[in-house]
Amino acid sequence: MRWKTTSCWLAVTLSIGCSQPISHGPDSSVGDAALDSSASDASADALPSLDAARPSDASPALDVRDAMTARCDPAAPFGAPTLVAGVNSGSGDEAASLSADERTIWFGSWRAEAVGGDDIYTASRENADAVFGIPVRVDVLSSSYEDGIPQLSRDGTTMVLTSTRAAPSGGGLYDVWLAVRTSPVSGFEPPSFVASVSTDGVDGSGTLSEAPGDEALYYAQSPLGVVAADLMRAAGTPDTGFGTPVPLTSVNSPSNDTDPVLSADALTLFFASERAGGLGALDVWVATRGNTSESFAGATPVTSVNSAQVDRPSWVSPDGCRLYLTSDRTGSAMNDIYVATRE
Repeated sequence: MRWKTTSCWLAVTLSIGCSQPISHGPDSSVGDAALDSSASDASADALPSLDAARPSDASPALDVRDAMTARCDPAAPFGAPTLVAGVNSGSGDEAASLSADERTIWFGSWRAEAVGGDDIYTASRENADAVFGIPVRVDVLSSSYEDGIPQLSRDGTTMVLTSTRAAPSGGGLYDVWLAVRTSPVSGFEPPSFVASVSTDGVDGSGTLSEAPGDEALYYAQSPLGVVAADLMRAAGTPDTGFGTPVPLTSVNSPSNDTDPVLSADALTLFFASERAGGLGALDVWVATRGNTSESFAGATPVTSVNSAQVDRPSWVSPDGCRLYLTSDRTGSAMNDIYVATRE
């Protein structure tokens, strides 16, 4: 989805229009005739250019626990966000999600070569502090419709995305889709529609919790006729399916609440909100809990990363030291991908 000073999400839920049309075609398959000739490949790894852009995939997958060795004071505030080098195009880039070692990034982009307006791209780098290589469109996750907000599971085998592609049955303006792969170094299968969390309106910005006792899909929902989006939780896993969604009443507000981002232990929840107390249209907020059986509470703005424009969290590193976010803080009305590091 494209987000400017207000988002297409907000444009849909508030019925104020959007800069890009929302359309559903008769065929939601990846092998759409509008895609390039490589789009019919069953795996993103079938693209030579994509393989060349992912040096980290040539090495064994990093266990999340290996990435959790503290490199910062977890109680320290985040510093001012800086642009993530190598991925921003100036045409709108958003919702970055990374591998545990931060060497591979996935994000949505509206760059000129995107087929569906908003498509999913990936890029890699040699280490967590290096510049990313040239981003490559992930054909198997993208279509001729809007596909964005890719969120990689902590184990690296599932991608949650938000799409306007036509659902097999039901579906709304935006829906949650899942793509799986057999290992963190293999290619994804084509995405599948998550019918159990779909409404007739906007459902998206999903992310998975894999913490023991909290296996669930967290996402944002705004049925047609409902002005504000709420954060939701649906218990389950990609293997078992997801149950009936329930709202996160302890953190939701009368304003728009969206873009849930969980820490690796699922005890900290970052999210975007328009509620009073922030600096801009959407700001980054955080809520915590003592264990996974408790509700999140004590939502407060993350003032060190917020601006007078739209600021949305998209991924936090396993050690909690880096927070990636989407922002149009430059005033250009185009989103860029930023990272903030704890001081």
